[in-house]
Amino acid sequence: MEAVQIKVALHILGHAGIQACIVGEIALNYYNVPRVLHDVELCVPEHKVSDALTTLEISGLFHAEAIQEFDIYNEYKRGSPRLRTSSWIAPTCTFVILSDTSHHLAPLEKHIISQESKLSNPTYSSQLLDMISTDDINSLPLPKLSSLFSGLCQRYVQTKDDVAMIAAEQLVDGTDMNEMWCLRHLNGASLEVRALASRLIDEKPCRLDAFSGYSVTCFIADSAASDRIKRLPGYE
Repeated sequence: MEAVQIKVALHILGHAGIQACIVGEIALNYYNVPRVLHDVELCVPEHKVSDALTTLEISGLFHAEAIQEFDIYNEYKRGSPRLRTSSWIAPTCTFVILSDTSHHLAPLEKHIISQESKLSNPTYSSQLLDMISTDDINSLPLPKLSSLFSGLCQRYVQTKDDVAMIAAEQLVDGTDMNEMWCLRHLNGASLEVRALASRLIDEKPCRLDAFSGYSVTCFIADSAASDRIKRLPGYE
């Protein structure tokens, strides 16, 4: 996957006055979760979902392409527009447009990592650097860890969406999240969300693989790697 497809989509939406935030697998990669990219997931304001679809289609660079089969892993995308890039943008990839309310990220501007924090602290996870350069990451609108994590927890609490719970669990392991972080960032969350966060944190040692050689979490090898991840823009 190359960043050009994402930058083109974001430029088209931005020119039309539609704000977007990248969620899904790319956002998880950003926070040190190893995930294979299937669709680029874009959150836009709920009342702009149809406009975003139309705007990308009339550019001639994207065309609608429905998901052929649904399962427990992509059920949350049902009803959301999906597009594939045309042959003008190679290699082709697919985009799904999701509403900010479905991911508890409304209003979007409140939940996106500031450009200043990226430019002042260019520490990034290799999970995303393997796909996208540092300069390109700097230009992407990505969610703050607190917003992404609490949104996933809320989704699970409200809908019992196991995919959201798995993603929240992986964020705990990818960032070595702890109770102190939760006290700072989840003090406004519901009791159910805070209880889920505490459980996922308490279970971190259970998810360690004895054969991996990792000593911190199943995604973080040692304390030096943990300290580096905690310097990610958006972590605090």
